[in-house]
Amino acid sequence: MKNPTVAYTWRKVIRWFYVYFVACFLIAVGNFSSFRQIEDHDAVLEKVLDIRQKSMRMTLAAQEFLSYEAHYEDFHKSREATPIMKEYHKIDKNLELYISSILTSNSSWKVEYETDLDSFFKLLKTHRKTFSKIITQLKYRGSQNSGMIGDLQKRTRALATDPYINIVSLERMKLLEKSYLLSADTSDFYKIRELNHQMQKDIKNIPMAENHRYTLLNNLKRYNSTLLKIVNVDLTIGFRGDKGLTLNLQKNTEDIINLSQKMYNEAKKEKDDWLSYSRWLSVIFGTLSISVLLVLSLTSHELLGKMK
Repeated sequence: MKNPTVAYTWRKVIRWFYVYFVACFLIAVGNFSSFRQIEDHDAVLEKVLDIRQKSMRMTLAAQEFLSYEAHYEDFHKSREATPIMKEYHKIDKNLELYISSILTSNSSWKVEYETDLDSFFKLLKTHRKTFSKIITQLKYRGSQNSGMIGDLQKRTRALATDPYINIVSLERMKLLEKSYLLSADTSDFYKIRELNHQMQKDIKNIPMAENHRYTLLNNLKRYNSTLLKIVNVDLTIGFRGDKGLTLNLQKNTEDIINLSQKMYNEAKKEKDDWLSYSRWLSVIFGTLSISVLLVLSLTSHELLGKMK
């Protein structure tokens, strides 16, 4: 009876070894797969992080330009791009090429993010177009010595030296002009237009040479029409705050940042999930090893007891 019992016990030991070997093999395959996935998602996370950082630098450059360089005289007078504009276009081009290279690559992971990357590419294109439109409108609007604002200054300087012009009314009109250019408050524009029309009426009633009258009236009328164009440009740019290109740019910037953050969060979650999976495999392997060692210890003790 002893030999069959010993043989049975040995078979049980061998069976445990077999189960342990199969389990170790499966765990090893699972761990290898998880490590490969972690490496792949590390690469994905790095690329998505690059996209997020570059997009934030690009949108920040646009905001810095609108806050600072857009008000500099050099920007309005020069046909060359300002330093911040050059930085914006450099990052934008780099980001465009970077995303294009990902979309045209054979990377397996891009399938999962292809829709987001395509949307991101379109958002970049929209941001670039909107930013360019703002620059065009700002150039058209001008400054003290260029563009439409420069033309206003030219008209008021010509009127200020004329003896037939009411200087008090002209100075009041200039103050209202400054107020409007700072606040984009259309109530100032209507006050200027009313004052301008009154000055035109006064000139029509003052005896003077007709060609001189024509010159004065032309300057006042051109002033009014130019100011109206500035109001329309300000509305297009969005200086009034309720709508316009700057608000579109702001919304587009938020969409870019939100989408880049979404891609980053998804990539990080995927990596964290695989890390968690790998840890659980390690826990299972450790628990299984301890269980097998415990069973083998008890079985060996039983086997030695029966062999005595």
